[in-house]
Amino acid sequence: MKCGWKVRDRFNTTFLPKREIRDGIRAARAEAITSVVTTLGQGTTRLDAGLDTIQTTVSGAGDRVSALRREVAEVESTLTFWLDAASVVIALALLWLIFAQAITFVFGLSVYKGENLFAQWIG
Repeated sequence: MKCGWKVRDRFNTTFLPKREIRDGIRAARAEAITSVVTTLGQGTTRLDAGLDTIQTTVSGAGDRVSALRREVAEVESTLTFWLDAASVVIALALLWLIFAQAITFVFGLSVYKGENLFAQWIG
């Protein structure tokens, strides 16, 4: 039986340290994975917080853009009316100036020729 104990002792001294090393490596790997996952979890938490801040900022900007679009639409409708009115007034003023220039030209021609050219138009 002494021989059996020697084999067992030999087995324990040969393979148990390898198991301990293997178990130690597995434990170290598990700790490293846990550490990495914890670090990544903290990073994703900060990333989530940053994204929430950006989303809040963007949604606030979207509300402001909508308000500005409404204001621009109001200004556009008001401006369209005033531009149309101004173009009519300017056209009438230019027609008046053209008529005044024609009258002044005819009057100057009448004085030059010594005739009353208006009498032909009036009847």
